[in-house]
Amino acid sequence: MIIETLDDAIRARRHECAEAMAKEFHPSVRPMFHSNDEGKPEFLGSCILLEVNQQKFVVTAAHVIDWGASYAIYIGGSVGTHPIRILGNVSATRKPDGDRKKDRFDFAYWPVDGSAVVDLGSVEFIGESRVSKNQVPPKNRFYLAVGYPISRNKKNIENPSRAIKPALSKYTSEAVESPALAKKLGISGEDHFFLKFEKQSTDEEGNTVNSFKPDGMSGGALIDLASFTAVDRYDPNMKCVGYLAGLLIEHHADHKAMVAVKIGHIVDSIKRRSHML
Repeated sequence: MIIETLDDAIRARRHECAEAMAKEFHPSVRPMFHSNDEGKPEFLGSCILLEVNQQKFVVTAAHVIDWGASYAIYIGGSVGTHPIRILGNVSATRKPDGDRKKDRFDFAYWPVDGSAVVDLGSVEFIGESRVSKNQVPPKNRFYLAVGYPISRNKKNIENPSRAIKPALSKYTSEAVESPALAKKLGISGEDHFFLKFEKQSTDEEGNTVNSFKPDGMSGGALIDLASFTAVDRYDPNMKCVGYLAGLLIEHHADHKAMVAVKIGHIVDSIKRRSHML
């Protein structure tokens, strides 16, 4: 007779749902890279494909888009497609005192036209039904961070004229309150998530492993996997669910946390901007 502890059950179910949601959101979380001085690609970060008011957007961290001032920036589509270059107007959050490091919201979005959508291949734009309203307190809920860390993709970048096969990475943890980090950043925390991120984590079998370096996760997605406190969440017939909750923007090793901007704040900003145009 095998006895499963509550911790084992939580870990197994969390891994199962993280795997399912990483696979489900994979077509909507894409890699980004830029051309260097020699015209060769270098991995840059991640982005989310989002649909707001029937308009399609590429959403990423503003500090990722800032590279466009000096280099061409590309987005990787589905397997078998060629990367597409970001051209035209990109809206980004303001740099306080001209310094992006002081920008605590740090997001940018680019409206994608029909031809670019086609060129991206079999990707998916996240619609309203899969976007969190950010109205449920994060306590006792698990979150999944997905994106393309540079450390795991250096060997996956090929010539930008060819298709690329980047490796999507995931990290599951809890969103925590961090008054010290909020104070350091000068924010209330109401529009942000602080995802617990430590140098070591636990794999699906309960083994302690080294966490990957999160550089390159900026612009990636934070997925709300919901609460695991209800007994019915462990029913094998209960479908795993996930909703886009935020955009990853930075990592603070001294506070053992990744910071994400709540998706509701970003969607509201896009709607206001679109209404003004």
